[in-house]
Amino acid sequence: YQKSITDITETNDNITVKRRFYKVGAEDTPTNEFKAGDIIRVNLWIEYGNKALDGAYSISEYLPSGLEYVTDSAKIPYTSIFESDKGRFIYPFVSGKKITFYDYNFKGIGCSESGGKLYYYYARVASPGKYRAEGTTVQKTGAKNTLTFGADDYITISE
Repeated sequence: YQKSITDITETNDNITVKRRFYKVGAEDTPTNEFKAGDIIRVNLWIEYGNKALDGAYSISEYLPSGLEYVTDSAKIPYTSIFESDKGRFIYPFVSGKKITFYDYNFKGIGCSESGGKLYYYYARVASPGKYRAEGTTVQKTGAKNTLTFGADDYITISE
């Protein structure tokens, strides 16, 4: 039996996920308003609380309509994909509008002073309009009831 995503009422409050959109060249100021042809950076910030389960997680992001993924732009802010000293294994996977990062959480080991982890990718603004960006999903591999959703966002694209 598989639950519909709309039937899920419990989420894990030990994991926080935030998303911000930035125009390339103006990465200091998040925005949800763009012009056709802009290149944007999408930052995903994941924070595991002290009670978050150790282990592997998938972080799934769906690119909103009106945006097109820039090929091979999904990144992490480190020098290599494998960071054994941080306890992390990260492999971005892109399929159509879905971008998935895989992460490994060890309690007490974060990749920044605040314990949060940053993932990002670039997208090209393609079509004018107002679009909903569904919240990012963080799910524990092997413990499907350990699930967190980020907030939905709306982006506006003008010509």
